[in-house]
Amino acid sequence: MLKKRGQASVEFIFLVGVLFFIFILVLGALIFYTKLYNRSSSYVALEDLAFKIKMEIDLAQEVKDGYQRSFTIPSKMGFENYNLSIINKDLTLKMKDYEYSLILPDYVGNITKGTNTIRKENGVVYVNT
Repeated sequence: MLKKRGQASVEFIFLVGVLFFIFILVLGALIFYTKLYNRSSSYVALEDLAFKIKMEIDLAQEVKDGYQRSFTIPSKMGFENYNLSIINKDLTLKMKDYEYSLILPDYVGNITKGTNTIRKENGVVYVNT
């Protein structure tokens, strides 16, 4: 009789151990895919902002002279800070380990975080001038 109780205890502990191991594997996979999703969503946010800026300049180049519009570039992406830099015509957005670069069309002026005013006069696009 004592052997059967001991065997049941060992089997129970073994079963609990296997279930705990499976739980740890599922939890690890969940954490991995959550981080992967957050990483990809941060990169997509940078990409969207870069295309928004490029689209504003493209639109101003396509319309007639006298065009003027204001657009806003957020100071943060969600709760994260990011850097916006433009060297020559190369726009670079950086946040943590993520970076997105894009070549902008020709324009005169500078693009900054916050409210930007874009206009077209004599065939030239001006930003914040």
